[in-house]
Order: sequence, then C-alpha cells, then structure tokens
Amino acid sequence: KPAMLLKAAGDLSIALEHSYMVGDDIKDMQAGIAAGCRTVWLNPDPSQQAQDPKHLSHHLAANLFEAVEWLLEDARTQCNSMNLTDKAK
Repeated sequence: KPAMLLKAAGDLSIALEHSYMVGDDIKDMQAGIAAGCRTVWLNPDPSQQAQDPKHLSHHLAANLFEAVEWLLEDARTQCNSMNLTDKAK
C-alpha cells in the first residue's frame, strides 16, 4: 500500500508519475507501482526477480550506483519523450 508515498506527495507537492521508487523488497515495488512511480529493485541476486511474477520493477539493479545510473538515463529518456509529445501538440 502506497500510503506513505501518497502522503509525502500531498505534503510536498511531489508528482509521483514523474518519480522513482527504489527499494530492496517486492513490497517496495508494489507500493511504487500503486503510487504511479517507476520502480528500481535493489537486489544483488538477479535470479530472485523470478519470484516477482508480475515483474513490478522497471529495472533490477545489483547496487545503488547501478540503480542511479539507470534512473538518470531513464529520466533523460522520459523527459525527451515528454518534450516530443509537447512539440507534437
């Protein structure tokens, strides 16, 4: 349940649809998806992602450095995508 994420978003005016949830548990991924975030699962054992039949994470990272590298690249891609959509209007 994304209650804490939703409360933080409301209190701090965070746009969850443009946010990332980074966590080390499937429950973190479920909360992130439920809140509308993109998700990064920190898990040094990639074989464990098979335990997540719904594939709730947008990316699986072995460590925080790898997660941040992916997040920055994904954010650039998402931003470029939004800019192209805005120009098409």
